[in-house]
Amino acid sequence: MRQIRTLFTILGAALIIGFGVATPVYAASSGVEQACTDAQQNGTGSPSFCTTKDPGADNPLYGSDGVINKIANFIAYIAGTVAVLMVIYGGFRYVISNGDSAKITSARQIITYSLVGLVIVVLAKVIVTFVLNQFA
Repeated sequence: MRQIRTLFTILGAALIIGFGVATPVYAASSGVEQACTDAQQNGTGSPSFCTTKDPGADNPLYGSDGVINKIANFIAYIAGTVAVLMVIYGGFRYVISNGDSAKITSARQIITYSLVGLVIVVLAKVIVTFVLNQFA
C-alpha cells in the first residue's frame, strides 16, 4: 500500500511539473501569434517570423493541426510521461534496495526498459512527423 501511495505521489508531482513547464511555452507561442495578428491588422506589415506557414496546415487529416498529428502527439505525451515516471520509480526502487542483488537487478531492468521505451517513443514521433511532412 505504501508503494502505491509513493507511486501516486511521484505521478502527481511529475504532472504538476509537466504542466508548469508546458504553460509558459504555450503562453509564449500564443504571444507570438498575437503579435503577428496585430501587425497584420495595423497594416504595418508582418515580421519575418510570421510569414512561415505549414503547407499541410489546412488538411484536417494530416496537417499540423490534423487528426493524425494530434493522436500521435497525445500517444507520445502519455507514453513519454509513463516512461519518465518508470525511470523515477526504478531509481526509487534502486535506492531502497538495501544492497539486495535481486532488488538491484529488478530496479536496473525497470530503468533500462523505461529508457529503451523512451527512445522508442521519441523515434516513433520522429518517424510519424517525417511521414506526415511527406504528405504536406
